[in-house]
Amino acid sequence: MRRTAVALALLIVPVLAFSGCAPTPPPATGDPKPSSTPLFANEEEALKAATEAYAAYVEVSDQILMDGGKDPGRLTSVATGDQLKENLKGYTRARDEGLHSTGGTNFDRLRVQQIGTVRESAVVVYLCEDLSLVDVLDASGSSVVAPSRPDKAGYEVSFSFGSTVPPVLKVASKTPWSEYTC
Repeated sequence: MRRTAVALALLIVPVLAFSGCAPTPPPATGDPKPSSTPLFANEEEALKAATEAYAAYVEVSDQILMDGGKDPGRLTSVATGDQLKENLKGYTRARDEGLHSTGGTNFDRLRVQQIGTVRESAVVVYLCEDLSLVDVLDASGSSVVAPSRPDKAGYEVSFSFGSTVPPVLKVASKTPWSEYTC
């Protein structure tokens, strides 16, 4: 009989523990952790930082393409993550195919979509990019730009702070956003 009671107890305790009938641990004591605070004081400050970071990104990116994809490591100062990887592939292609660009990229109509609270997702904006002055030429000087390429396009651009000291806001991703009218 005693063996049966012990065996039954060994079977019931795990079942009760998995069914939620086990005692719950006492609540944690101490002060609760403060909630995350935004990385920017307000939307205006975030917009200004994003505008400056995107201007730096466009300047470096345009220069690398004008140089035919040479020395693409320059982009690490203004881009990170997926965007850096994507651009580096493009620069390799430009270099391998003997392509280079002329003109320069412009942008406008920035609008803050989200202000983050962590360094990896500091701010997300919508913007219009204007490529009307940009041409891409092959080694013979002929344009390889499709005539159907639109001059302006909308993008959702996310920025993050790099691990540098002091932290630098960098372009982390750039996604076409057709719903944003340019």
